Amino acid sequence: MIRHIAARLALVALVSMPIVSNAAPLLLVSSDKVAHQKMVKITLKNGSTETRTVHVGEQTIVLQPNESTKLSTPAGTAVISVGEQGKHKDGETIFQVGESLNGAICTIS
Repeated sequence: MIRHIAARLALVALVSMPIVSNAAPLLLVSSDKVAHQKMVKITLKNGSTETRTVHVGEQTIVLQPNESTKLSTPAGTAVISVGEQGKHKDGETIFQVGESLNGAICTIS
């Protein structure tokens, strides 16, 4: 009798193990509910007569005089000056990309 009960318990444990091992934890947030950062599309333009170099997130962008480039970057990304250029010092944040800049032309002078 005890063997039958033990065998049944073992069988139930083996059958339910794949179901339990693939169950999602109850305290973690589902990946469907994780907020995604909105991408902002801007045009970055060099409005000066000198070459400008900037960091936008992980990218380094070199703009020739009066050249422009289109970017798609997450909201909150900083545009940082590289080297002493015009009014901007090395490492200075020129501006921060926000959702309100979506579709804007941002001119650096």
